[in-house]
Amino acid sequence: MIKQRFGPKNPGNPIMQIVDISKMWIPSAVSGFRTYNTGTQAIGINTDTLIVYNTVDFDNLSEVTTATGRFTASVSGKYTFSYCIGTSNVSTSAYASIRCNLNGSLYSFVGDLAATNGWPTDLLGSFVMSLNAGDYVTLSIYATTPGWTIDV
Repeated sequence: MIKQRFGPKNPGNPIMQIVDISKMWIPSAVSGFRTYNTGTQAIGINTDTLIVYNTVDFDNLSEVTTATGRFTASVSGKYTFSYCIGTSNVSTSAYASIRCNLNGSLYSFVGDLAATNGWPTDLLGSFVMSLNAGDYVTLSIYATTPGWTIDV
């Protein structure tokens, strides 16, 4: 039992809350993962390039497949995804967009970037999706100019 004393609602009438934590549901495992690539990945021109990873830092429920870049939901629910994609070899006046794919089809554009002067740059953002158990999510990048590489 945990007892918490809160301040008085009005003078002379304190409020006390008692919580029995033995009756609270605490999940033993929660979906969560972190992946990254220790090398570089070339990006195609005027086509979606699937972003893949070669390293898994952690994957609580074994929902990530590195070779395909897929996250497959093991349970239905709302999921928050965050990404940071470093790029290099960006040519002058380049454009790229990050696309979220659901079950192999374009779901949404989740980020874009217009780069100039060939500076390396990062694309970062986050988004929320409602997924059913078995749905899979991938990220792809679409670039309009040649020479980009991903340095994630």
